Amino acid sequence: MERGISLIELLIVLAISSIVVVAATGSVATLHESMAVRFDAERLRLMLERGYAYAVSSESPALIELERDRVTLRAGGRVVTTYRTGKRVVIGPPEWLRKPLHFYPTLTTSPATLLVSSTTNRCAVTLSLRGRTRITC
Repeated sequence: MERGISLIELLIVLAISSIVVVAATGSVATLHESMAVRFDAERLRLMLERGYAYAVSSESPALIELERDRVTLRAGGRVVTTYRTGKRVVIGPPEWLRKPLHFYPTLTTSPATLLVSSTTNRCAVTLSLRGRTRITC
C-alpha cells in the first residue's frame, strides 16, 4: 500500500482552490465598491443636512454646488466645506450638476433626488422640501 497523494489528486485540489480564490476575489471587489458608494451617499446626505442646518441657524441662504466628483457647501459668499467622492464614484443625474441646491432660512429647500453611483452600484439620496434626507440603495 502506497502512502501519499498522486499528482492527479494534487492538481484537482489546486484547481478547486483556485476557483474558490477567484470567486472570493470577485465578491470582495464588489463589496468594496458597494461600500464606497454607500459611504459617499452618506457623506452627501450629511452635507445636505449641514447646508440646511447652516441656513436655518445663520438665518441666511446656503447652497450646495455639485460636480461629478465633488460637493461644495457655500454660505455667505464663502466655501464652508468641500469633499471629493471616491475614485470610481460619481454624483448625478447630470442635469443637477448645472444648478446648485438652495437652502433658505424659512425652513424650506429645493427638493431633489441625487444619485451616487459606480459601475455596478447605485444609491439615491432624497432631499425633501423640509430638509429631510433619505438614502435608498
